[in-house]
Amino acid sequence: MGGTLVAGGATFRIWAPRAKSVYVSGDFNGWKQDGSCLLNQIGGGHWAGFFSGLNDGDQYLFYIDGIGTSNYKRDPRGRALTFLPSFPGSNCVLRSPSRFPWHQTGFRPPAFNDVIIYQLHVGTYLIQPGNNDGSFLDVISKIPYLAALGVNAIEPMPIQEFPTNFSLGYNGTDYFSPENEYGEADESKLVGYFNTVNAILQLAGRSRLVKKLVLAAARSQKSFPCAR
Repeated sequence: MGGTLVAGGATFRIWAPRAKSVYVSGDFNGWKQDGSCLLNQIGGGHWAGFFSGLNDGDQYLFYIDGIGTSNYKRDPRGRALTFLPSFPGSNCVLRSPSRFPWHQTGFRPPAFNDVIIYQLHVGTYLIQPGNNDGSFLDVISKIPYLAALGVNAIEPMPIQEFPTNFSLGYNGTDYFSPENEYGEADESKLVGYFNTVNAILQLAGRSRLVKKLVLAAARSQKSFPCAR
């Protein structure tokens, strides 16, 4: 379901049982609605299609031609939303999970009877003078502290996109897209976070992040890439 990058382009699938027609519009086709971006009915109220030439970072929306009204709609399965336009007028962003420098190779969770869970709220966990909001990167910076406490598992409160300025996460609207407020749009701050993360990785004997990859990813969406 949703927009998925595949070899040569992207596939799109959405459930819209009462739609008369469904289009995929984006910066790749001038946000138009015509036969070139029309999805096909495939049964059960689902619509689907493949479009060549689309890439990681391309923005898109579904255009639903409905019985009563017709309008653009965000992809309920979108992996990321834009900062500009901002929520709730955000566009969806095609995103490949393989683009993120994952570090899960060789990971083994602790035995169930040895799990010590620490629950936290990303947005408030590290609020302090000079940092009036929290981010995923702030939480990463506290991993050595949590490990020293004996914590070996973190349970964040819900992190999906929410429509208000502040939330505990239980009023989420875009369940597959992380809250943009928990990213970092200031590239000057990313350098400090980058050094902190690499110091933690080095301490753990893991490979370091590559600066040019991280900053290029940040510029593409004005946010540090985060796991999805």
